[in-house]
Order: sequence, then structure tokens, then C-alpha cells
Amino acid sequence: MNNQLGIDVGTANTRICAKGEGILLRAPSVIAVRTQSHAILASGVEAKRMIGRTPYSVLAAKPVRGGAVADIELASLMLGDFLNRLGASSLFRRPTVTACIPCGVGENAKRALEDACFEAGASSVALVEKPVAAALGAGIRVASAVGGVLVDVGAGTTSVSVFSHDGIVVSGVSKKAGDAFTEAILEYLAKEQSILVGEGTAEAIKHRIGSLADSCDTRKLEITGKSTKMGGACRVFVSAAMLKEALLPVAEVILNAIRKVLEETPPELSADITRYGLLLSGGGAMLHGFPEYVAKRLGVRTTLSRHPLDDVCLGLAAILDGGAETARYIVSRPR
Repeated sequence: MNNQLGIDVGTANTRICAKGEGILLRAPSVIAVRTQSHAILASGVEAKRMIGRTPYSVLAAKPVRGGAVADIELASLMLGDFLNRLGASSLFRRPTVTACIPCGVGENAKRALEDACFEAGASSVALVEKPVAAALGAGIRVASAVGGVLVDVGAGTTSVSVFSHDGIVVSGVSKKAGDAFTEAILEYLAKEQSILVGEGTAEAIKHRIGSLADSCDTRKLEITGKSTKMGGACRVFVSAAMLKEALLPVAEVILNAIRKVLEETPPELSADITRYGLLLSGGGAMLHGFPEYVAKRLGVRTTLSRHPLDDVCLGLAAILDGGAETARYIVSRPR
């Protein structure tokens, strides 16, 4: 296995690629440890299944919030466990890492990501802006003079970036993204249906019947949870149409973030955007009907990328494979 790795540490999922080998690991950004000793019990899928089901002696946590490392120790344990799975880190083998950092974050967030990678076993860490990596992975010609727009709807944040001549011309970030859709479902069920469910259940509901489509959606789903009135278990039926009303306010905030960036875009690039449209990436953009919702509200052709979940890591792989030719995309040199 190549010793040069690209790591996309996302709020919901982490992906790792190696130079010349593509994406090698996809796993939820979750770690489960013993509360007292911080001994690792599980990471990734196994740890995610433990959320909301652990005793006091076990902590199942998400160390990444809003696209940035919130807990360096837990993040390093998680990344270290992922690298061990790949055989990428050992006493005699320490990989060089190129990682993604959200656009516009401060030095503290950059340092937290670097520290987490170092403690996980990296010998050096270089940083790339996540929107740039996502654009490269999605197929936007970042180096071209023609303006391109990528809307990356992740789990914790939505970033909107206009590219031209190898850089970001205008950008904006919204704190509403995929997780906000899940939270809206949780709030709707609690307030309108008097039922409490876990985050995992709300996420599954979002994937199964969550929709922003204009057409009448008659899909329904039976949900089991805890009654807010009686305290015991209960069941309710919810429909896609009912959930849409809960999801629309979140979609509107994301739409306003896109609209603001488009308003700040220079006229010459605005003409390109009108001609070629917007490209959506990220898991949050996969919500049923979201591309059509954006296109209708903005009057601009909107397309979902071919690999919305993998775009960032695919971009990192392209940077690693490009060597000196793509080194210009690194914004923080290895330390």
C-alpha cells in the first residue's frame, strides 16, 4: 500500500484514499471507547450502532462537528483505528497525509485537524481546502477561466464556491446541511406527532421518505418510538408530504446561502453560471427532490454530481496522483 494518503474527515463519514489506489476506506466518523481508560471498543459502522445504546462506562461519540475536529483525542483515536485497519500506520511505518479543511475556518480548526492526524500516526500533514477537493472530484475544471459553481451539502455545513483560474472567487458557508434535515424531522415528530425517536431512526426516515419534490408524494412510513405524553412505546404513521413541511425551512436557509454567493459573483462569471448551471455534491444534496427544488427556486440548471458522497476524497486522490502538477492546491504545507 502507498504511504501517501488523503483523508477526508467529515462530520458524518471519513474517507481515506492512497496515491495510485483510489478510495480504500469509507466509515462513519464515530468512535466508541471506555469512559475511564479511553480504550477503543469500536469505530466506524460498529461504533455508530452503539450511539444511544451504551452504558455509563462506554462513550460512543462523533468527534467532528460542523466539518471541524471538535475533540482532538477522540478524533485521533478514530483515525488511528482506521489507519490500523488499512495497515497504513505502525511503529516502523508512518504515512504522509493530505487532509481537507473547510473553507474559512480559523487557525485553531486547522491545528486541531493536523494534531489529530499526527497523533493518529502521520509523519507529516498538508491541508487542502475542502471545496477545491470536492470540485476536482466532481469534475469541475477548477483551472479553467470559465466559472463553475459547486454547492457541497455535507452533514454539518453547506459550502458554496465559485471557481475560476485555479481558485475560489466567491464563497459562502451555511451551518444548515444534512444533519439539520435530520434534526428537523426529530423536532417535527416530537412536536406534531408526540413521539421521540433516536437520531439514527430520524436519519433512516429522511433517507426513506424525506422529499422536497413538488409532485404529490403518497409514501408513508410506520414509526416506533417513545410517546411524549404517556412515556411508553408508541407507533405513528408519517407521510412524505407531512415531513416536507418540516424540511422546507432548512432547505430555504441553504437556498439563501447559494443565492447570496450568486449575488456576489462577478458579472462575467454569472454569465457562465447561467449557461452551465450549478453542481451539487455531498450527502445532504441527495435528499429526494433537492436538485429540482434549487433549480426551480433559482432559475438555474442544477445537477447532482455522479459521486456526491465521494467527491472530496476523489479530489484528494487526484491531487495525490497529480504530484507536482497539483501541489498548487495545497494551502498548508506539510509540517
